[in-house]
Amino acid sequence: MLMLSFDCCLDRISVAVSDKDGNVLASQTHENHFDACAILALMIAKILKNVSATMKDVSVCITTVGPGSFTGIRTGLSTAYGIAAANPNIRICGITSFEALLASYNEQNALPAKDIVIAIDTKRNDYYFLDVSKTLSPQIGVADQIICLAKGLGVGTVITNKPDGFSYSERIDIIEQKIRAEALFKAADLENLANQPLRPFYLKDAGVTVK
Repeated sequence: MLMLSFDCCLDRISVAVSDKDGNVLASQTHENHFDACAILALMIAKILKNVSATMKDVSVCITTVGPGSFTGIRTGLSTAYGIAAANPNIRICGITSFEALLASYNEQNALPAKDIVIAIDTKRNDYYFLDVSKTLSPQIGVADQIICLAKGLGVGTVITNKPDGFSYSERIDIIEQKIRAEALFKAADLENLANQPLRPFYLKDAGVTVK
């Protein structure tokens, strides 16, 4: 059986398929996450075709639940629920954008996780952020506030999907990282997987007023 993963919470759309052991068989990205509603399902169909499979060959579906783009979060969740509704044998699993970014970073780096703060652009001149040691709960703050926090915790690295929002700071490395669907297989708790309801992870409201 196969596992399917996808993310459209942040800057781009990323889709991957692996075997039951998490060995990646194929992956695909699309750089504009605003297209998620239109092309996520098409990307999933294409990547399964590339490995000569159908949704009947999939046993696990993993998606990100936020924080991030409200539209992207909803698109990912509705797609996962649609897949599960049409294929009752598929188990669905949600992971946070923090976990997904960290897993994507750890795929290519050996820095201990305890030395990292994760910062996610909110598109409103600030960031969602979390120190990996979870000394603090997820919060929202501007770049300078995150740098001060990192220094106070003795953290040397901030990984973020938008590094240009940060100014240079001594003793702090600002590293750009995008979510890679290939990394979600390792981030998900597959040994204790159960079909728990997927819930969007929001840290602020949509900022939209309906009149």
